[in-house]
Amino acid sequence: MARALLALGVARGERIGIWSPNCAEWTILQYATAKVGTILVNVNPAYRSHELEFVVKQNGMRMLVAAPADRNSDYTAMARQALAECPELRELVFLPDAGQPGLTAGVPAREEERTWAELLKRADDVAHSALKARMAELDPHDAINLQYTSGTTGFPKGATLSHYNILNNGYSIGELLEYTEHDRVVLPVPFYHCFGMVIGNLAALSHGCATIIPGRGFTPPRRWKPSRTSAGRHCTACPRCSSRNSPCRTSRPTTFPPCARG
Repeated sequence: MARALLALGVARGERIGIWSPNCAEWTILQYATAKVGTILVNVNPAYRSHELEFVVKQNGMRMLVAAPADRNSDYTAMARQALAECPELRELVFLPDAGQPGLTAGVPAREEERTWAELLKRADDVAHSALKARMAELDPHDAINLQYTSGTTGFPKGATLSHYNILNNGYSIGELLEYTEHDRVVLPVPFYHCFGMVIGNLAALSHGCATIIPGRGFTPPRRWKPSRTSAGRHCTACPRCSSRNSPCRTSRPTTFPPCARG
């Protein structure tokens, strides 16, 4: 994916937005943007059109990667509206629906639109040496991530973070949790928030852990199933989410290794 972004001419410091609930592609884009030095903009999946357009204009977003439409949000339609209203937004990328019921992936209808798979194919146009050269230009203190508030008290407000900020935060938390390369971490918390992408993804990555994404969002039965079927040893969750639903708290015998920490 990093080479695909280079193929599109994405420059160091440009902004790429990800507007989606949790999925594997979210994590892939997080690491790819870090490799090429572009700033990943976390866009809350709950945003409506006016909030999305504000965020896109406020940070000068070049590309928006949008989730498949679901029963709550037509991400494709709202992304197209933002493309029409925001001059600096040049490209839309539609994530796949993976055949999941209730999801409808966007179908490109113009030159500025492409699917995730079509974007990935562009990696063939760029040599690995070109990516290595770009990575050598980067500095640990470069801005690499923009996180926005919920916007409940007004328009969303953004905070700019660097490689050094978020990677050290994630690494230190992984150390406190005693993560090792033998661990599996279940991540039901949202990636657009620092809890998901830093305390979740980067804490695991910096210690060689496998990560398990139980679903697009928090639903108790689905959330705990991966802990049983995949031997998840750690699980990130807020107290409210885990108070009544965690297998770590059940009094009934289980046939799976319980989560060591939550």
